[in-house]
Amino acid sequence: GTSWVVTIPIVPPYTAGTVTVSMQDNAVGVSPPNAAALAAATVTYAPPTVVLSSSVGPSGSAFSDRSDSRFTATFSSPVTGVTASTFGLVASSGIVVASQAVTG
Repeated sequence: GTSWVVTIPIVPPYTAGTVTVSMQDNAVGVSPPNAAALAAATVTYAPPTVVLSSSVGPSGSAFSDRSDSRFTATFSSPVTGVTASTFGLVASSGIVVASQAVTG
């Protein structure tokens, strides 16, 4: 055949990095002997990024009512496994947080 597919499974843990595939000339088992690939094929894995926003307003905004403050985490690509323990939460003295819930 003229086209061959190389499948390379990527398994956890997912960290930033690259995968490069190349082929040298006279590769083992190729008949008739081949010339080297003109260029390697490289792909880069970049972990999803997250942007946090608040229902109160931009980061640092003040609130004066006692209603819930909602924070939204928007990821650059789909993710799974997000739970309340995924988020770090720090409240200054005088602020009491009863619990946190995550929906999505």
